[in-house]
Amino acid sequence: AQDAPVFARCMGYPFWDAQLNDLKTELNARMIRTPVGSRDLPPLVPYMGYVGPGNVEHVRTQQEENNALNFLPGAIANLSISFTGRAAAWRETEPTPLKEQATVAELMAHPRGPTVGTGTITEPYLNYCAQAYPMMRSYLAGMTAGEAITRSFPVLAWKNILIGDPLVAPFARQN
Repeated sequence: AQDAPVFARCMGYPFWDAQLNDLKTELNARMIRTPVGSRDLPPLVPYMGYVGPGNVEHVRTQQEENNALNFLPGAIANLSISFTGRAAAWRETEPTPLKEQATVAELMAHPRGPTVGTGTITEPYLNYCAQAYPMMRSYLAGMTAGEAITRSFPVLAWKNILIGDPLVAPFARQN
């Protein structure tokens, strides 16, 4: 389906790779295109979701250099790497490695950024971050973003944060 929303994803650790491969299989079965890796992100294609386990500098580069991001209303982002839930304003006081990481707030501040996202406020330990497959599956099933993100945490931890409208539910069934 040419006009289907696109879910972008970046490959990372083996734990994530297995989840993302399962997610891609399910999305492809639903006729939802799923580019793989940061270099595959086609410009100005409408995205319904973004999942990234690693450094997301390419996100900021695409925003600033060619304004290529184009998220649909209700889009969800999962940036599960250290400190992506922190305030973007802290960037200038942070050590260099953190300055190279985009934040959920930066991604959402883009004029065509996602509506809601999840990140962490400190070192998250990847196994405890929002997990892509259950999050996107729940969201596509009609749950709100808050429900989908919360269900995707293997444990509830203070390090995880949801930014944006937790009640957005673009796939909810209308009664």
